Amino acid sequence: MAFRRFGGGDIVAVALLVSLAMAYGAVHSPLIAVALLIAIVFAGWVVMRPDLVLLVVVAALPWNDMLQYPTATFSLVKLLGLALVVGYFLRAVRQNDVIRLPPVLGFALAFGLVIGLALIASPEPSAGLVKAFRYVFFILFLFLLIQMIDDRDQAMRLLRVLVLASATAAFYGCFQFVTGAVERAAGPIADANDFAYMLSAVLPFALFLCAEDRRWRPVWILSTLLLLGATFATLSRGAIIGLAALLLWAILTRRIGVGGTIAVVVAAVLVVAAAFTFWSSTVEQRLNEKNKIAAANTESRAAFWAAGEEMWEDHPFLGVGPGRFGVEAKNYIKNSPIALEDPVVHNSYLEILVEAGPLALLLFLGMLAAGWMGATRAARLARSRQDQTTVRLATAAKGSLLVAIVSGFFLSEQVAPPFWIACALVGSGALYVARERKERVGGEAASPALAGAA
Repeated sequence: MAFRRFGGGDIVAVALLVSLAMAYGAVHSPLIAVALLIAIVFAGWVVMRPDLVLLVVVAALPWNDMLQYPTATFSLVKLLGLALVVGYFLRAVRQNDVIRLPPVLGFALAFGLVIGLALIASPEPSAGLVKAFRYVFFILFLFLLIQMIDDRDQAMRLLRVLVLASATAAFYGCFQFVTGAVERAAGPIADANDFAYMLSAVLPFALFLCAEDRRWRPVWILSTLLLLGATFATLSRGAIIGLAALLLWAILTRRIGVGGTIAVVVAAVLVVAAAFTFWSSTVEQRLNEKNKIAAANTESRAAFWAAGEEMWEDHPFLGVGPGRFGVEAKNYIKNSPIALEDPVVHNSYLEILVEAGPLALLLFLGMLAAGWMGATRAARLARSRQDQTTVRLATAAKGSLLVAIVSGFFLSEQVAPPFWIACALVGSGALYVARERKERVGGEAASPALAGAA
């Protein structure tokens, strides 16, 4: 990624801004001066290094609920996303970028259009604005990731930041759990199920870094253990089922051999053993509490699914509108042992069907299928030239997508990062190098758009 070098005028302007910030801080408050300096540096990144802004946005994702400033609707994460949009626009104008339009992005844009139609057709569109805005955020995030990740090195940097941020969040969640501050590991993301979903989907990328980034392998091994331990500490059955599906897929498709399987099992055993050794009373208490309400949770989830099916039958084309399942639920949920003020379906696919109709669901599934098939093609091409790193990266993307897909049957997570990050990696330039681009157009370098659509 090429950027214009700073000239003398740029240096003078930056020096002037820094001087003004320091002068203001000397007169008023050192903290304000520090904040102004950070703002100046970040503004410089927006203008000249949007790739660094992208890394900041990715680092913030596992901490979403602790960054709900200034408001939950316009949180710091979304404001960072807005800065990323500005940075990408400036870069695109400066470099005359060619827009990549891979299949995953086409499906996502069409999905967003149907979500918009469902919102307009909703009996009360204002009630669905927050949910619709979250869809817009993630579709835009998908677009920006695809456009800004030009090669595997950039993807590696992004994954390092994502795994480190998630592992740090996992450590904080575990600390909250063992100290009794929360009943189930959470905090950076308030809901334990949502937290588990995020961490479990990042785990395949941590394993990829363990295999590929040998210089920092101890860091990635520790990160893997933290992600695994925090996922277990959330007591989220949906996320644990997703990890079980990942392990089964890896074994059946021979992604990992006997040694790898043993290593994964040993890691899981060590995490569980450490938990029961050092925090046995806390773990046993939380497990007992979870077991007491497990049957009620299962019955409640079945009641929500039945309500969702009935709701869709009454609104078969564009659904009840984004974010309106909770509003309509009181008229449909029957015999639920748990009464929730604003329930969700606890199934990503059924929730899309209920709130936006069958076309929206088909487009969302099409995006996931395009991501899966794109990773499969990339791995096949990489094997033909014996590029084991790209094969592993494609496998990690598929593994993350698999965890997200399977866990999505038990959790409503269509507006959470994992689906979108995995698909973005596949649609970007991360899995396709220059040699591949030449091969795909008969010996001449392909355009970025063609490379991304491959």
